[in-house]
Amino acid sequence: MRIPIPPDTDVSPSNSDSLRAQRESLGLTQQQVADGAGILLRQYQRFEFGERDITKAYASTFLAVCAVLQLPPFSFLPNAEKYKNYADSISKERGQAEMNRSDILSVARSAFDSFNSFMGTSYSLDNIKIEFFNSNNAAQTYTSFTTSNGFSYEDPSHRDFSMTVAEAFVGNTDCNDSTHFDGILVSTELPTGYENVVSYNEAFIHELAHIFCTTHEIPSAQKAGQRFYDLHCDDNSSTSDDTILNGQINAGYAIWREVIADIITDKIVSKRALLIEDIIEDAMRFANYVTITNNDSKFALQRYLSLILTAREIKNARSRISVSRTLDQLRLPFKQIILTVYDKLKNEPFYAIDFDFINALGAQSIAARIQNTKPDDLAAFARSHGLKL
Repeated sequence: MRIPIPPDTDVSPSNSDSLRAQRESLGLTQQQVADGAGILLRQYQRFEFGERDITKAYASTFLAVCAVLQLPPFSFLPNAEKYKNYADSISKERGQAEMNRSDILSVARSAFDSFNSFMGTSYSLDNIKIEFFNSNNAAQTYTSFTTSNGFSYEDPSHRDFSMTVAEAFVGNTDCNDSTHFDGILVSTELPTGYENVVSYNEAFIHELAHIFCTTHEIPSAQKAGQRFYDLHCDDNSSTSDDTILNGQINAGYAIWREVIADIITDKIVSKRALLIEDIIEDAMRFANYVTITNNDSKFALQRYLSLILTAREIKNARSRISVSRTLDQLRLPFKQIILTVYDKLKNEPFYAIDFDFINALGAQSIAARIQNTKPDDLAAFARSHGLKL
């Protein structure tokens, strides 16, 4: 998931001056900064001219500009000195950028309150177990946490914990059982550039969205063993004997569960939506990874969809026709998938799904991967799998 920039509403008015002064001190042109950050010249100029606040940009854009200009990200926040002193104290205390657990739990309580207020739930530290891990004990903690609490488990040697901030787990009992609980595994080490405890807010909301959707997305989801994954994706599910159908369902569900978690997080956090022009560089970078030969295609497609669907033009569109017209004007790829998800989000409850929707999403995602693959790469892939084109 995308790691959020620490939220703060009191953004310093001198941000644009800081950008310009630092750029000039390094002897760089605006074009050089834009090229180095991988964004359009006009995008950077808007930041430097004060037309747009760089702290409201997507994290990848914000950090890229900071990296090119050699500026610490926290320097743009009004409480920069406090954050720096906090980070320094943690570093001295622990010898690494590791967050204080009690501070993380405080953020968790706040995130739970925000989620409960929006979704009408009652999540708390009483029914959500939280366990912490770091780079030294990730696999061991994951194994212990999942097996001791009956959560779903996979071989930790097949997992990369280095960029995991938090991961949700749904309990193996009926939700109305008085003993039911869910869990969230949380890293105490955030990626470089985000070593501040407030960065956990979006992470917790995102993981609560996973738990909520898993237990509410179909009528039987409150019952253990009767959730969508159990019924349609698992090895013993209704599709397990049909390789193609099973592949489509698993692909569709993997994409949907991340997109809907991003959508819910976006609704709750209520940040000012960015224009498509502000996120197009990131979006197209992900789109280019959506190929049949790339094992990370599902992740890339999910990120692309989340960026487009939370852009201002799409969120504020009055109709499907308006969305379709915008996609055509900007020549954005994967139009059919975007419209499929857009249509679903317009139904109530917006998080509810059924087999046909997930199957359609999965089939469209596989078709998109094939269509987005270069002919030579596609032919080589077919040969290596004994397929005929």
